[in-house]
Amino acid sequence: MKKIFLILFAAIVLNITVNSQSTIYLYYEDKGFANISLNMKFNNEDAFLLKKNQKKKCNMKNEGKLIITFKESSLITGSFGQRSIIWADEIQLNLIKNSVHHIKIVRKGEDINFIVLTASQAKKESVSKRYKDTYIYEEE
Repeated sequence: MKKIFLILFAAIVLNITVNSQSTIYLYYEDKGFANISLNMKFNNEDAFLLKKNQKKKCNMKNEGKLIITFKESSLITGSFGQRSIIWADEIQLNLIKNSVHHIKIVRKGEDINFIVLTASQAKKESVSKRYKDTYIYEEE
């Protein structure tokens, strides 16, 4: 009887924990030749490194405003000489219980930007073969 009670109690606790989180899917598409990795920050705190053509599932425990940013720079050399390029963007999300957000980060030319995906775009992106693996990030 004690075992059954403990199993039920654990299932309820786990269910509450799992259901109270928000999920953010980040898709980083980079069709360029350079291998640019983005140091992602959540509310100005270092979160993780997002690599070219990578998908990251972020399980967020807290609710409220979340600001996602990145800022990277690179020195580029070509027929024009050398010049420095800085890529930076910011997006603000409102995380509420059980919310799901799909954000694509796209590099076009010298710009890298966040794009909020619609449900149909997110469905296509989630099954795209461009992203080899889904990496998990758990908010601490």
